[in-house]
Amino acid sequence: MFAQIIVRRSENSGYSIGEIKIGSEHLQSRDGRARNVSTIDIEVKRNT
Repeated sequence: MFAQIIVRRSENSGYSIGEIKIGSEHLQSRDGRARNVSTIDIEVKRNT
């Protein structure tokens, strides 16, 4: 859903959306506890 909104808003702006990856990373917080952090990687390309 989020990716579709980005694609629609970028159609007339001179940019296009490439690959979109959603995932999570396992990180350690400052207090030493393990945390799962969600990630999103969006490839943005300039139209030529």
